[in-house]
Amino acid sequence: MFQPMRMGGLATGMDTENMIKQMMRPYQMRVDKVKQDRELIQWRQELYRDMLTDMNKFKRSYFDVLNGESYMLSKEDFSTYNVEGLTGNSVKVVGNSGAKAGNYKLDVTQIAEGAKVEGAGVINNVTVGKPSFGIKIDENNNEFKVKLADGTLIDFKIPVNEVTGFNRYNSASELASEINKLTAKMPLGDGNVSDKVKAVVKDGNIEFMTLTKVEADNKIKFNHNGEDFEFSISAGNYTAEELLAQINSKVKSVKGSNGGEFPKNTSIVVDIESDSAKFSIKDDLGNKVGIDIFNKGEKLDIKTPSLNVDGQVNTDNTAIKLYSSNTIAFENKIIEGFNDTLNVRIGTEIKTVKLTAGVFSDDAAIEKNFNDALLLAGITEDDLKVEMKEGKVNFTSKSGKQISIYGNASKVFGTSDNFNISMDSNNKMSNILTGEVEFRINDVKFSYDFSGADKDKTISNILKDIKDKTGLDMTYSESSKKFTLSSNETGASSSIYVQDTKGKFFDTILGDGTDAFSGGKTFAGKDAIFTLTDATGQSSEYAKAMNNFTIDGVNYTLNSKTEGSVNFTLSGNTDKTFNKIKDFVEKYNELIEKVSNKVEEKRQYKYKPLTSEQRKDMKENEIKLWEDRAKEGILKGDQNLRDMLNELRGAFFYYDKDMKGAVDGVDLNLSDIGITTSSDTAQRGKLIINEEKLKEALKNKSDEVADLFTKKSDTYKTYNASASSTERNTRFREEGIFQRINDIFMDYTRTTRDIKGKKGILIEKAGIKGDFSERTNLLSDEIKEKDDKIYEMERKLIERENRYYMQFAMLEKAMQKANSQSAWFAQQFGGAK
Repeated sequence: MFQPMRMGGLATGMDTENMIKQMMRPYQMRVDKVKQDRELIQWRQELYRDMLTDMNKFKRSYFDVLNGESYMLSKEDFSTYNVEGLTGNSVKVVGNSGAKAGNYKLDVTQIAEGAKVEGAGVINNVTVGKPSFGIKIDENNNEFKVKLADGTLIDFKIPVNEVTGFNRYNSASELASEINKLTAKMPLGDGNVSDKVKAVVKDGNIEFMTLTKVEADNKIKFNHNGEDFEFSISAGNYTAEELLAQINSKVKSVKGSNGGEFPKNTSIVVDIESDSAKFSIKDDLGNKVGIDIFNKGEKLDIKTPSLNVDGQVNTDNTAIKLYSSNTIAFENKIIEGFNDTLNVRIGTEIKTVKLTAGVFSDDAAIEKNFNDALLLAGITEDDLKVEMKEGKVNFTSKSGKQISIYGNASKVFGTSDNFNISMDSNNKMSNILTGEVEFRINDVKFSYDFSGADKDKTISNILKDIKDKTGLDMTYSESSKKFTLSSNETGASSSIYVQDTKGKFFDTILGDGTDAFSGGKTFAGKDAIFTLTDATGQSSEYAKAMNNFTIDGVNYTLNSKTEGSVNFTLSGNTDKTFNKIKDFVEKYNELIEKVSNKVEEKRQYKYKPLTSEQRKDMKENEIKLWEDRAKEGILKGDQNLRDMLNELRGAFFYYDKDMKGAVDGVDLNLSDIGITTSSDTAQRGKLIINEEKLKEALKNKSDEVADLFTKKSDTYKTYNASASSTERNTRFREEGIFQRINDIFMDYTRTTRDIKGKKGILIEKAGIKGDFSERTNLLSDEIKEKDDKIYEMERKLIERENRYYMQFAMLEKAMQKANSQSAWFAQQFGGAK
């Protein structure tokens, strides 16, 4: 804050500044105390964020699937065998506990597939916007007159392009905007024409409306149910409708003279009386109360938009009709060289479409013109067909090729230039099917009315409904432009039965239009078929319902048929897995030690954050050393960190009397594989590895060791931040140790929100850089509270200091007066001598 330069003590001889400084000292100490508290909060936040950074680094290293070499949540990463000689991607092999080292050979003739039915034909049906014929302004129709309410005639002339000889406007709104730009440049009286009249669009036509000027010092008054209401609106030039909108936006929040509110079921209406617009309140009973609008104390008379538009046009070469009223109307007109050409790209071939010029008054005429022009250009109905649906343009194509359109007639077809005709799942299903349909999938019946209640349902809505009720996947591919229905389970035992019982739902989206589904059809899956020669040389044929399976300790994942035999060799190797576990434990211990040290660190109470006065007399290295000591122990006993440490320890050594081991379904405990905690209680759960015992366990029980660390919960397969305590406990019991640790870190460091809007516990507390929580967290809120308090205290501090200086100044003034009187008396007595 600004500190003025002051001088004092000239008359009294007192050291005014030092005295005031001493008087202010107790108050300054209070401010310094709040500043020190603020500094401690900020240091806590920095320490939290430092630990969050370490935790996130640990998570990325071991729990991010993209870090393949160090990823610890997959059982496959605990394999104690090397696989050599395997080439290509058709088969993936992992050797587990029980596998035998040696040479293997695999021939895959068929992979497992689920039941599946894919559409027989392409379906590409897209509804776009309404046709926009555009407006051509040339020398035949660019001049007209507007007669204002006072009889003034305004000549309009819209400049046209010198090269083409015309201007194109895609809509009446564009032309109205252009006209209003012109009126803003046309002087009239003390202002411009735009102060008096405005072109607006109504029902697709342009109307000229009188404007009312509202000054900044306006008042709008009315009385409703015996209570007076009053408010103002923004100054400006308004049409009657715009003024009505302004009033309605304000009136909802206005308070009455007695504190009442404008009734919610009441609105402002406008009554047209002769050539004026009379604003009234109309309640739900139809009662009306007039509204008075005062401008600079004078009551306003709002004019209705009655203006005359006069002029002659050549209707043979224009899309405009000029009426002797306040309206310019436009025809749906195809004009040669203006909006009659469309280029259609089908695949790589481009064909030019020429529309027939003329006026088209209804959808049927527009549709016929479009399709006739397409056929004339050599584009068949299978390639592209146009239908008008509720005034909008609908494209249908049975071609699998990409289709796009461009040209000056693009907007006539309701699209933008370079528009791709490509259906997606957000399109309405009623574009493809109409009427009532009923069908069956396995034991579930469906019925829809695509001309009635289900008319506006999207493809996505229908597909989701099918999936929710049957558990099957039904999709639409924008690439293949086909529908597919498939089961999630693979194998010959999986099957799908479909039947159209009314209408042609399946026949339309999956069939070829021959009623093939009316009698019902069954589609079955396939088993994986392969021949395996194991390490003993034994060759056997197998059929498996899934593409992932384990035979004699070797896990196989089949991705495709093999071209001939696939040969590979398994050789024992526990070192890789041992080193991964050892590395994990070392980094985990480092992280736990860092957090534990902060929780147990002794607080240095005599080292407080330095004040600005204290810093002045210290060197930089002295300040750093002091602050390092002051930061010690400020997280001592922190409950959040204590809870996290306890949860992490529990993740390793969970015990339940109903379970044989630390993980439900796994008989092993950590001590069985040589991992224990340090006997030193100060190390708070630091892990110790017996290397020989761990290697022995990996060699003889690699499968169980992998499950102990990586097993996934069968009941709750994915992490859920909003899970109940019962759900959390069940998931915790069933999942492996590393899965638990990942869940715990998610609870404390998660940047996504749960259903209550909360992020991870430490994120909510301190926030983290690069996330919205950086500024919205508990510690930042505390810092802001301190900042507000410091600001208020310093403001009062300056007020108090100024008051002291003022009091001393008054003392100086009194002393000067006394000295002056004393000198005068001395002079008088001296003169008497």
